[in-house]
Amino acid sequence: VWNGGMAEFLNASIGRLSFSATGLHYQGQAGAALVAGQGLAVLVGLALTLSSGTWQRRFGSLPLMAWAGLWLAGGVSLAMEVQQPEQYAIAGGTAVVMLAMMHRTARIWAPRKKKGGKKGKDGN
Repeated sequence: VWNGGMAEFLNASIGRLSFSATGLHYQGQAGAALVAGQGLAVLVGLALTLSSGTWQRRFGSLPLMAWAGLWLAGGVSLAMEVQQPEQYAIAGGTAVVMLAMMHRTARIWAPRKKKGGKKGKDGN
């Protein structure tokens, strides 16, 4: 990619027409910088979601949600351009990943009950 090549994560074609998913198409030095930045953001986000601190986990979930949203937008946009069963399957798969990421993020952001807290006068 750095030397002028091209890399695509999601693409589709009909005959001679070819379509690429926005944000998942990388070409040249700008594309190499974009893919490196996205990869770094995802790795840092994943590492933060595995940490023990609440705010680190919450902050780490944000780039992962953005990455899943980018894939969902790419999959759906290609399914709209190229209406074939394979593209519908890709769009469905990216939707499943996005739903799983939304569920995980909701669990990370949900308030947690403190363990071993003091009980009130009535024992509750």
